[in-house]
Amino acid sequence: MNLNEYPQAIAQASTLVNDLEAQINQTKRVITAIEGRVDSQIAFGDFKNDPQRKAARFDLLHGDADYQGALYNLGQLIAAKAKAMVELELIRNRYSVAKIEARAEMVRQIAALDCAEFVGL
Repeated sequence: MNLNEYPQAIAQASTLVNDLEAQINQTKRVITAIEGRVDSQIAFGDFKNDPQRKAARFDLLHGDADYQGALYNLGQLIAAKAKAMVELELIRNRYSVAKIEARAEMVRQIAALDCAEFVGL
């Protein structure tokens, strides 16, 4: 990759991370909404104590396909974001190395010119 291509690659990788974060937040909102609906159902149920309410909540959430799907989706999105963040850092690090190498090459060229002038070429 050329040095001038790195900023665009970094921007694209950053955009992917941000998009994944937005999807994670949306999925968390879906999960919270489902949990709220289940909690409302439990609040108006005939449960005598807290352990019964907790058990009912667990059963209702465990049996809710939308909830299970959202949890699975959340896990996938979190993993994808982690991978995208690693890729972003890799691109940033490669950019730093490429800049250092370009500077080193400029120094070598300047040194070669200075030597050539010194010898009278």
